[in-house]
Amino acid sequence: MLLTLSDMLLMAQKNKYAVLAPDFFNLDFAQILLDSAQEKQAPLILSYCHTPYNTFELDDMDQCIRIVRGLCSEIAVPIVLHLDHAENIETIHKYLDLGFTSVMIDASTHPFEENIIVTQKVVELARIYKASVEAELGHVGNGSNYLVNDPASKKLTNLEQVQDFIQQTDVDALAISIGTQHGFYQETDGLHLDLLEKIANATTIPLVLHGTSGTDHTQLKKAVEKGIRKLNIFTELFAAYQQASSQFSLNNLEEVNKMNSSRRNAVLNKLAAFYELSDSIGRADDFTKKPGTA
Repeated sequence: MLLTLSDMLLMAQKNKYAVLAPDFFNLDFAQILLDSAQEKQAPLILSYCHTPYNTFELDDMDQCIRIVRGLCSEIAVPIVLHLDHAENIETIHKYLDLGFTSVMIDASTHPFEENIIVTQKVVELARIYKASVEAELGHVGNGSNYLVNDPASKKLTNLEQVQDFIQQTDVDALAISIGTQHGFYQETDGLHLDLLEKIANATTIPLVLHGTSGTDHTQLKKAVEKGIRKLNIFTELFAAYQQASSQFSLNNLEEVNKMNSSRRNAVLNKLAAFYELSDSIGRADDFTKKPGTA
């Protein structure tokens, strides 16, 4: 069941839980993530980051994306097909045409006013497709190509800019920087939960936390309690998937099947703890209840 990000996160906001937003990079990984949502009866934001390093099983990437969208449509639990960390409107336009129900424009490295202008253009485009938009204010550091070179570098969200940014852009969700990092941590001083609380009190818009891999789960749970409604995770899941693949020689089909089962279980086991702290298990029912029912 495909939904927009707005529909999903407004429900999470109402009931005070977070929805997991793991990235996929091939068909196998996407299927594992969708199966996890079905198993936990939890809503899921299935995210995809546009990069040449994805390892799809078919040469035609667009065809693979269409396959994934079909899987999202057929599954019984609510799913958002979300474009993660797009840097420009051309990329966003491509994935809206492919049927994504949500997109993220990441102009967080630009000056504040430029971030607003770029985000406004994306919102205007997404509305034509009836899709949702996430933007980022503040900057979550990382060494990958769409972020800064120093993984320890981070720019916390400026509380005084939050209301102005939301009012001018009309975004559906806001990613904030409160101390996390993309990838595994090189150093950390923990989450700035006091800043999160102030931001949550300043706006009713659903808030997003990127860079949850390696973050203390007690702090993540507190972040959900204080207003985070979307939890992005990738690095821990990818590491578990790869480590589970490395122990097999793949000399025959039996070994291939064992490897597939091993890495599937490794990812599901990692996800289980995140589902627990997000309080999203069983929340698929929220989207099927008739108004006025308990």
